[in-house]
Parts: sequence; C-alpha cells; structure tokens
Amino acid sequence: MNKKIPFLVLWVSTLLMGCSKTDTPTTQLQLQWKHSWGTAAVSSADLNQIQYPTAHGERLSVERLRYLVSQMVLVHQDGRELEVETPYFLMDLSESESLQISLGNDVPVGDYSELRFVFGFLDEDNLDGVYPDLNTANWNVPAMLGGGYHYLQLDGKFQQSDETPQQYNYHMIRAADRSDPDNLILQETAFEVVLGAFEVSEDGVLSIEMQLDQWFQNPYTWDLAQWNTMLMPNFDAQLKMKENGATVFRWYRP
Repeated sequence: MNKKIPFLVLWVSTLLMGCSKTDTPTTQLQLQWKHSWGTAAVSSADLNQIQYPTAHGERLSVERLRYLVSQMVLVHQDGRELEVETPYFLMDLSESESLQISLGNDVPVGDYSELRFVFGFLDEDNLDGVYPDLNTANWNVPAMLGGGYHYLQLDGKFQQSDETPQQYNYHMIRAADRSDPDNLILQETAFEVVLGAFEVSEDGVLSIEMQLDQWFQNPYTWDLAQWNTMLMPNFDAQLKMKENGATVFRWYRP
C-alpha cells in the first residue's frame, strides 16, 4: 500500500532558463482523497450500513472501497508539467493514511491549469505480477481474464424494498472478451481524469472527491438485480463502468 512507497519527488519537464530557486516560493503539497454519495460524505465510519440510494431504486452499503490511480501530472499555468515520479497509488477507504499523498517539498506556489491522472493502469503499465506491493494487496487479475491488476474494488450489500440484502462486487478491470477462451480479446478500460484550474497556495493542500453514486447512474443507470457479482468476466459491464467513471471525480467542494 502507499505506506510502503517512498515520498514523491516531482520533476519539471520544461524549465525556465535563468530562473533561480528564489523566484517562486514553493510548498509541501498534500493531496487528499475525499468520498461522497450525493450530498453525504462517506468515510470509514460509514462502512457496512445499507443507506445509499441508487438511481435504479436500490439501497446499498459500502463494505470495501479500493482503487488505483497512476501517471499523475500537474500542469502549471505557464506550461510547465510537474510529473509525479511514483508511478501509481492504491487508495483504501479503510486506511486513512492511504488517502493522504505527499507530493514533496518543492512544488511551486501559484496557478495551475489542470491536474490529470489515469484511473487504473494503461496497458503499458498493466503488467502481470510486476508490482510486489500490489501482489501483497491481492490486487491481481487472474490470467484467464488477461492478468494485470484491478482498477477498482467496490463491495457491499444491496437491498430492493424489504427484500433480503444481497452481495454486490463492483470490480473494474481491463475488459476481457472470453468468447474464445484460448484467444482473449482485451479492451482498455482505464481512463484519463482531467481536473481543471486550481491554485497551489502556501498551505499546500488539495482535495479530490470521488462521487460514489456516479458509478451507478451516469450515463448508465446500474441495475444491481442484473449486474451485482461476477462482473470481472462481463465484457459489457466493464465497458459501462468506464463510461460511468467519466463523472466520478471532481475537486472537493466542502
């Protein structure tokens, strides 16, 4: 997990020649990950409670939430790109330390045009079994589904009206078409998230929000009675998860 990964180091891909380190103040930038369902904040204290309404009409709980982001880049308003050296981060709602990322001590204060990252791994990084910490975290995808790693694990119970609660496992991976198990057809489902303009101030704190309800409603209204478990081998379900991910992230608005 993140606690096993050394602090980040940022490097600037485009340097302004002749500038000294004293021209622009810098700060230690902390990136915090927040979570919500509609207008309600979601934290580890809210786990295992069937309380969140879906657009389809069910209510559900969150028992586990883990997800991976990679290739994080901050783009300064003057065009400089600050790339995060650490290649990926695994967030876990039940482990508060994983939701606080340190971006080092030398991030320039000022206005930025965007922050971008990849949700999951692009194919070039989604290499089977090569990341020891992810292997330890049981983040792997079986070889029969193409190998590599998960992007998202969202688990809990859902309930329709007064019926008995049922399990759901909303797990996102690279989509695998197993029509011919000997010749898998893999389709990338990782996607780039681009968050717009922001300011790095001297207090050095930014917060990103994952809107959990969006995984189940936009643009595809998720029917948990139909798609609840065994979603990893479901090619169509994986493609719809990618579609719904487009509106999941935003800057945190307290």
